[in-house]
Amino acid sequence: MNVFLARLKSVIRRAERFPYPVAAQREKIALCGIELDPITHQATVEEAPVHLTVTEFGLLRSLMSRPNEVWSRDDLLMRVAGPIKWLRQNNRRTRERYAKNSVTKPSTL
Repeated sequence: MNVFLARLKSVIRRAERFPYPVAAQREKIALCGIELDPITHQATVEEAPVHLTVTEFGLLRSLMSRPNEVWSRDDLLMRVAGPIKWLRQNNRRTRERYAKNSVTKPSTL
């Protein structure tokens, strides 16, 4: 039970760093001729509307909200998709690496 509570606290602590999904910002974001409206999820470039998927919009919004920061892949995934998707993605990548390593390395007896 203690291990479960420790893991739960760890996930909550990571989730608090990155509000799910991309912070509930109300103001429009404008940068370099690109304008995002977080309420209507509409994007415009030089006043021309641009169709973006939910993920594309979230990524662009994250990057535009802090233009001078460098984001890791995991930070972006956590910020855009939330902690559950981040955990699933990391578990999948770990399984893929394990499978690749077990196939490429000969077993020793």
